[in-house]
Amino acid sequence: MKIIYLKNAKINKLKWNSCIDNAHNGLIYAYSDYLDIIAKNWDALITEDYTAVMPLIWNKKYGIRYIYQPFFLQQTGVFSIKKLSENKIYNFIKQIPTKFRHVNINLNYANKPENFNFTTRTNYELYLYEDYKELYKKFNQNTRRNIKKAEKNKLILIKNIKTKEFIKFNKENNFINISDDIFRRLGEIINYCKLQNRHKIYVIKNENNEFISAVFFMYSHNRAYYISSITNKEGKEKRANFYIINEFIKEYAGRNIILDFEGSNIVGIARFFAGWGAKQILYFNYIRNNLPEFIKKIKKL
Repeated sequence: MKIIYLKNAKINKLKWNSCIDNAHNGLIYAYSDYLDIIAKNWDALITEDYTAVMPLIWNKKYGIRYIYQPFFLQQTGVFSIKKLSENKIYNFIKQIPTKFRHVNINLNYANKPENFNFTTRTNYELYLYEDYKELYKKFNQNTRRNIKKAEKNKLILIKNIKTKEFIKFNKENNFINISDDIFRRLGEIINYCKLQNRHKIYVIKNENNEFISAVFFMYSHNRAYYISSITNKEGKEKRANFYIINEFIKEYAGRNIILDFEGSNIVGIARFFAGWGAKQILYFNYIRNNLPEFIKKIKKL
């Protein structure tokens, strides 16, 4: 299997997206249009027949090129039509050009590591194949209790609000220091998913017709990604987020769909996802650090 490095302009995007469409481990993050939104620069490693591809998302700082994992992209690594051996995955890793002096990549769930250093990351996935009653049995007591509390609060569920309304509510209630550029990219992701019919936004309103909670889901490969969630103080008190997820599960129960919570290594968030009966799925982070010593001492990329 010959692996070649291509700069972005040389990539055949039709063949690339065909590979992602048909990949045994395809994820929405790997489509070329999605990568164009979340990354300023990306090149790739590919097989000549485009049966296996690996995006390399990079930037430049202090005159040094480095590969990094951007916002709204949980997993990358190698995507392939047929399942590849651990050794072949390792061959891709070895082919990352040395001009990238620092590499930080989250490999996807199907890329099992061999012969290189890695750390584990945790995702949570809920398989919706069973009917709702069976899925509900797997919710823990805390989740069931919060659903019952939410159902007593006269919450109003609506779907598919305008992108600008979702971003506005997110900005007003997000207490994490997130830049305007990140919000801009989130808006572009939502619009991209709308054009591709790959999205849903669930919103909870109170009795005064005010937003109190909202979740943006995006879809691909029989998978619904819990990509962005925001809840204000009232929404938290009324357990609005529990209401949204429960209604989503009701709607899609019995279908060949995975609810991908996108996981977390933060204990509280992981406990919330596990409370829905979601399974823990490991993926792997790979780092290669060939930075000059003076850069290592000055500042991390």
